[in-house]
Amino acid sequence: MCGSENAMTMPFWHPDDASTEVQGTGESIYRHEVLETIESVMASLDEELRALSLDIHAHPEVRWEEHRTHDALTVYMENKGWAVTKHHLLPTAWEARSTYGTGGPILGVNSEMDALPGIGHACGHNLIAIAGAAVALAVRAALETHDIPGTVILLGTPAEEGGGGKAILLEKCAYEGMAACLMCHPAPGPKHSASLSSCLARQILEVEFFGHTAHAALSPWEGQNAVDAAVLAYNGISALRQQLRPTHRVHGIFIGKDWTPNIIPDYAKMIWYVRAPTRAEMDASTQRVIACFEGAAISSACRQELHKGAATFDLRQNKALGDEFAAVFRGRYGPVDYVHGIAGASTDFGNVTYALPALHPSFGIPTVPNGGNHTIAFTEAAATVAAHRATLNVAKALAATGVRVLDDTDFRAEVRKSFNTDCRIRDSISEFIAVAHGRLFTSASIPILMSILPHQGQAFLSPEIWDIIIPKTSRAGQRSCLFVCRSFYGIAARTLFSSVYIHLGLCDWRWAYRTRAREEIVQLERDNITRASALLEHIAHDVVFASYVRKMAVYVFINEAEDRVSEARQCLLSALKSLHNLTTFVVSQYRSSLDVDQECIDALASAHPPLRELHFPQDGPMNMTLGDLRLDSFDRLESVTLQLEAGYRVDGFTGYDREKEFLRTLTSARRDTLQCLRIGGNLALDCPDALAQVLHLRDLELQYSEGVDEVETIIQRCPNLHSFGLASYSGDHEGVMEMFARNSSALPHLTSLRYTGYDPLYGKTFTLDGLVGFVREKALLRRLDFAASYRWEELKTLLPFLRSSQTLQTLGLSLQAEVFREDDARHLQAHFPSQIRALRVHVSIKSLEVDAETWHGLWTHLSELRFIYVHEEQHERGPVLDVEQLASRAPRLQVIGVNGRFREVERRSDGSVALSAPWPMFKIATRDFDCDDWEWLMFESTLPLWEVSVLNGPRAPTTGLITY
Repeated sequence: MCGSENAMTMPFWHPDDASTEVQGTGESIYRHEVLETIESVMASLDEELRALSLDIHAHPEVRWEEHRTHDALTVYMENKGWAVTKHHLLPTAWEARSTYGTGGPILGVNSEMDALPGIGHACGHNLIAIAGAAVALAVRAALETHDIPGTVILLGTPAEEGGGGKAILLEKCAYEGMAACLMCHPAPGPKHSASLSSCLARQILEVEFFGHTAHAALSPWEGQNAVDAAVLAYNGISALRQQLRPTHRVHGIFIGKDWTPNIIPDYAKMIWYVRAPTRAEMDASTQRVIACFEGAAISSACRQELHKGAATFDLRQNKALGDEFAAVFRGRYGPVDYVHGIAGASTDFGNVTYALPALHPSFGIPTVPNGGNHTIAFTEAAATVAAHRATLNVAKALAATGVRVLDDTDFRAEVRKSFNTDCRIRDSISEFIAVAHGRLFTSASIPILMSILPHQGQAFLSPEIWDIIIPKTSRAGQRSCLFVCRSFYGIAARTLFSSVYIHLGLCDWRWAYRTRAREEIVQLERDNITRASALLEHIAHDVVFASYVRKMAVYVFINEAEDRVSEARQCLLSALKSLHNLTTFVVSQYRSSLDVDQECIDALASAHPPLRELHFPQDGPMNMTLGDLRLDSFDRLESVTLQLEAGYRVDGFTGYDREKEFLRTLTSARRDTLQCLRIGGNLALDCPDALAQVLHLRDLELQYSEGVDEVETIIQRCPNLHSFGLASYSGDHEGVMEMFARNSSALPHLTSLRYTGYDPLYGKTFTLDGLVGFVREKALLRRLDFAASYRWEELKTLLPFLRSSQTLQTLGLSLQAEVFREDDARHLQAHFPSQIRALRVHVSIKSLEVDAETWHGLWTHLSELRFIYVHEEQHERGPVLDVEQLASRAPRLQVIGVNGRFREVERRSDGSVALSAPWPMFKIATRDFDCDDWEWLMFESTLPLWEVSVLNGPRAPTTGLITY
């Protein structure tokens, strides 16, 4: 570390500094003869690498346009006898591969290529390009000279400057199989130095504000000024910076379109970069910046659309690789520090360091004052002879480090151990926070996290991080946080009570009627009403507590305790009037003595909440129809779910025209804000014009009992849908498949598709060819749920699509067959996409002719699987799924459900698996899964909770558009 200390205090290298030879410390180096070979090879390549660097420097090409540079580098490596794949996975990416011997490990090396608009190679990517080539060629020569088996892969990676090329190549498996990956980067720094600093994680945000034009002098009050929204956002972020840590960076620009002073502008765009020292801190600050966008939109009465660009992560420099590199570099070429380099910048190689052992040293080159990266002065510096020599010196140390990875088994194990140790720390932050995707954590999670972090966690992590961590824990974990300390109490209380569930009555009354006496049922209803009323009164009388509530879900099932209806209603009305911050209101009501009616809606409206989501699924005889519903006060609605009993075509029902008029009025009034509609019955099919006028409709869920033609009309009139769901009561699956076939190119932006058929499982079967043709055209599809009466033979036609999909992560299927054999199981297993994270399967097999090992392995071989639900009907023969086996065999499983019962999976430090107690019936019935993908997958699924049977236990309804 003495080299580090010296480098930290040394001045930066300037072009007019006196020329001096590099001076090393002379410390011992692994296999000195290997380094001599490397130095000899690079000396022989010096002139041609210099020429290649200057050629790239003289012909700069910006991100995704590196065509000439691609050709120059691939020709160079081909002339060296390497196997080159041009246009590898991306148009301007490439791979050069060379192997010596057999059975050796793989070393990866990166060469960057892109320049910056207007100022050329102002980040020195010409030097990075030749450094990668030099390392790869030197390592390959050392392997042959010293008889070391191994493979070297040199990747040409485009679009580092804002395009995230390496992140995309990582997703496309370009780095698969590498034992380690190496690259380097020039920057201002001390003379002849290298730096093993990290860098800042970065999130790109593009936000668009949409207003309304008006004459700026004649009638400005008629306008909604999108530039005002952008300016408010800018000023809000400027104020936010005072509360951000000094290590964080937030910077952005304005982009206009058709602006002129005498017109109130209806459009403005901003592009922002949010940077922080770690991925987790970046995520925390990103949420605070997004809040500025939202506040600006509300203040200016504009609508905002946010688009998150690719994120790049901080560099997780592998300690073992870094120590070896530092030893070689200090010993031969100069000092090493841990603070300079690109510490204040960002790179997509950070994503690589999160995925595999990797090292990314920076190295100093001579620069003038104020002439660092991304300046014209740095462009000039990147072409100097001194910069070229510095590049080859760092390349020599990297090559020596790479050879040791391939040659030394113990060192390679130490590299992997260092990576795993780092994973243990950063996964407890980054995965715990940023990529949790609904992961459920126990109350023990926070103490475990704190125990493995430096400084016992709490002091090490900023409050912003705990503000993200605590909401990601389970509710039991959040309750535990209330008693840790005052700061934790505040965070946990805000999180824990941001969503409240009001249970008025007995949602599991059908099951209760079969298992309990009437007196017990009445008492259960009263007990639930008492608890719910107490919570409602607390909301009504405690303004601080009421301010926490962002979501209220009211479940009303009062059938026996009618004497408590008036009291419960009054408590509900009082609470609704106090919910000034409510954004989501969910009502689920089934044949109850208490109605959540227009008076309740008006009570909520009196609080003027920023309501964005309204879910109103009701069934049973009520005093209100859709035609009676008034939502005028909620002018920010983005998502509406409607299921009232009269939403069907009924002969002689005179109110149906009023229902259609209601839908047309709603979509017209909220055409600028609505993004999600879920509508029960045939109402939407009878009003395709109402849906077509919604400008930004992205999510649509429909039911139909007749009228495939109307479904087709809606698909054609709503081309920008990202999510589409169709629940069929007609049984006309063939007609739907034909409709999909005719419209295979429709809905090009679709990411989620659901089709559910409600007819007997052993009803008339049908071909899936139409569906297959439809989904093949959907390059962005990540969620597919297809539950209907198709059989195993028909399902086989869908399997090739599943296997070929690179984006599918959430999957719902039916598996129905008279006989299912071992070869069928192998065939299905081979076609499951490896990236599946959530899976739901309805199994109806009479004769299951596989052993228990194969049957369990079929559902647990997916390495990324986090959630699984299997409804397994009783077989006449064959094994039955065992919950504990499923949990223990799926390495990353977090929640498991079988036949209506769900449990969390907890993995102990010794590797053993423990299952939580079965979830309460109410939690399941409300689909409280804490993950959007899981809730989407189970949205239309009927769970066996209320119909008591020996196999399935009690049976409950869906919480989707279907109610019972």
